[in-house]
Amino acid sequence: MVRWLLGLDHDEKQFAAPVVKLFDCTLANDGDLNGEDNIRSADRSRLRLSAACGLLRLARMKKYCDMMNMDQLQRLALTIQDSCQEVRQAFIAKLHRGLITLQLPLSFLSILAFTGAETCKTIKAEAKDALVKNVTVRRNFVKQHSRAKDVLFAILPEYSIPYAVYFVAHHPDFQRLNFQSLDMFRDCLWMLLEPIVQHTDNFPFLSKLLQNIKQTKDAQDEGDEEQNKRLYAACDLAHELLTTKLGPVKLAPFPGEPLLPTRLYTACKDPNPNIAVYLPEGYSVKRKPGAAGTGVSPKSQPAGSSAKKSQKRTSSQRPQQK
Repeated sequence: MVRWLLGLDHDEKQFAAPVVKLFDCTLANDGDLNGEDNIRSADRSRLRLSAACGLLRLARMKKYCDMMNMDQLQRLALTIQDSCQEVRQAFIAKLHRGLITLQLPLSFLSILAFTGAETCKTIKAEAKDALVKNVTVRRNFVKQHSRAKDVLFAILPEYSIPYAVYFVAHHPDFQRLNFQSLDMFRDCLWMLLEPIVQHTDNFPFLSKLLQNIKQTKDAQDEGDEEQNKRLYAACDLAHELLTTKLGPVKLAPFPGEPLLPTRLYTACKDPNPNIAVYLPEGYSVKRKPGAAGTGVSPKSQPAGSSAKKSQKRTSSQRPQQK
């Protein structure tokens, strides 16, 4: 199906929509479309991987990528935290091949951030290597192609940060007032930030980028104040990581206005700047893993397993196959 869609020489979105929905249904239902629990777990994992890889292939073409809504992209991103180690490893390899050739959009680079919570050292090392290579390839592309400067927002790795913040804020395991949850997503955000901020000269740009996000609202549901606070908390977490890891940076503020994806963020109508801090009092990114904190920690199962269960319980988010 995927190869047939990729081979079409004209816009046939009416054919692609059912295929995207089928793949998304497979991911949302944990590889069991009928929900009857009569498929072996090994077969379900293969079905999840096939569906995720199919969506990655389709996303290489803009017309198909634009068809995927943010809920579908969020479910696709959670494949990188699948309960099956082989699925996670194969998905990362497929994602890396699309990114390193600049065939997948920049937003997909942010998915690799979730490997910060990876429990397998081999997979985590592979993901980190993929991130470093992708950051290098994109920077070199900008240097070698003068026309790339007109579309920096689609190439520069720094512009993957708004997507990472969005994905973190919408992750089922993200709890903005829970210390252990914040610890986990601190590691996820740093996984992406570390190769991007190897040199501190882009700190003013990243700081301005995160500050600008806090002056917006969630474009998917701007009236949901709790979800907006989750976005702001993810911003604060990323910004504190930058200031803590890099130490004092004596650089002038970024003079321009970094672009934000309008698909994710919409302008806030409140004219007053949002300068509040949305992390819980007493929290620090310097906390050691496992240190005592407030709230109940997300279950330390294979990465992302609790997220998968959360999706299955939320029937309103689960598309039904017709």
